[in-house]
Amino acid sequence: MAKKVLVSYLERKQVFEVPSDIEDDISYLTSKVLKGFTFDTNVNLEVTFQKYDEEWDDYLDVGKDYKVETKDRLSAVVAPRLVDTSLGGQFPAASTAEVVYYVNYASLIPH
Repeated sequence: MAKKVLVSYLERKQVFEVPSDIEDDISYLTSKVLKGFTFDTNVNLEVTFQKYDEEWDDYLDVGKDYKVETKDRLSAVVAPRLVDTSLGGQFPAASTAEVVYYVNYASLIPH
């Protein structure tokens, strides 16, 4: 039986079904979020999910190996995946914050 998961992004919320035979729940949800919230296709995006943790009273990142459960409430954090072609690869994660202001954030808002 499919697992139903509520995913929020900014002010929008959608319920997605994750088939029980899917091995990588987070990758599956990532593709559903990128299609379901309709982002511009000319921007390479990275999606991270967070789940509320009662102990910390805050949302915490879930790992890529996280297995969703029915009625999970996840928050999607969407950020541009920046590529520096002069270096032949992606910016290291540590420097992403330093260059993120060059990105047109209007392209991150769902249509």
